[in-house]
Amino acid sequence: MRIARWHLVVLCTAAALAAGCAGRTVAGTPVAAGNARVTTTTQRSMPLPPSSSSPSSAGAPAPAGGTAKPGSTFPIGTQAALSYSYAYNTGTLGLAITSIEKGDPADLASLNLGEKAKGLVPYYIRMTATNLSGSDFKNADVNGYVKGLLPDGTEADEVSIFGDFAKCPNDDAPQDFTTKGATFKSCALALAPQTSSVVGAEWWETPYGFGEKAVTWK
Repeated sequence: MRIARWHLVVLCTAAALAAGCAGRTVAGTPVAAGNARVTTTTQRSMPLPPSSSSPSSAGAPAPAGGTAKPGSTFPIGTQAALSYSYAYNTGTLGLAITSIEKGDPADLASLNLGEKAKGLVPYYIRMTATNLSGSDFKNADVNGYVKGLLPDGTEADEVSIFGDFAKCPNDDAPQDFTTKGATFKSCALALAPQTSSVVGAEWWETPYGFGEKAVTWK
């Protein structure tokens, strides 16, 4: 089943800069201030894999030294080794969803989302990325491939912020993210109805995908 949900794209406005939504620099280019833009995206509704203290057998990771298979499930806090490519550079990215924190609807005021955020609660999906292969992954957008999951396996609404949101810094990989063992932290902002919650996260970038092909944490 496919469910149409809103994908919110936010550019920090000048008025919002003083309220916690600050401009940032991406690949050396300052992000311009602007108004919030809203687009739609199609969400997949798939059963959420069963909870487990170890990766699920249905989508178990590859042996030591390999990468996670599509459909693998990990406990929150556990690093998955992911096949990853960025700017024609291919290698292995280690990604751990370290926590999923419930925010306050008032946190969204500085983003000027208006009616699109009515009845929704922010959740902050915090992650740590590690360069496991020493590939040139500087400036890589990691948080953009992480989505929140609701209890029924449906994807949570996604907010893409062009600029810094103090509650959930959506940092790209730094310039030194080119050596084996280099790490950085980032965050993805997801929204859930007040009657629900974000209980997991998925990584959907190629060669993985959405639904049963995604790598998930819960």
